[in-house]
Amino acid sequence: MSELVIRLLHRARHDSSYRTWLQQAQPEELTHLGLKPGQQAVLLSNLLLTSPFDQDDLPDWDTRYGHAFPWIDNRSQNIP
Repeated sequence: MSELVIRLLHRARHDSSYRTWLQQAQPEELTHLGLKPGQQAVLLSNLLLTSPFDQDDLPDWDTRYGHAFPWIDNRSQNIP
């Protein structure tokens, strides 16, 4: 994990308004902070995993970042 992601996570843990802003920020805003798309996903995943769970807070990762592996689409497969 990059130092920038760690710094942002640390600040978000101690500043709830900043945490809320990060969770609601658009990818372009996070890019402006210096985060690459993969780093944005790591940051947001960590924030979501350490926050109280609310189904409505989950972003649509495909819409937000596109498919990480566009040649693999497992959405149509049954999960055993």
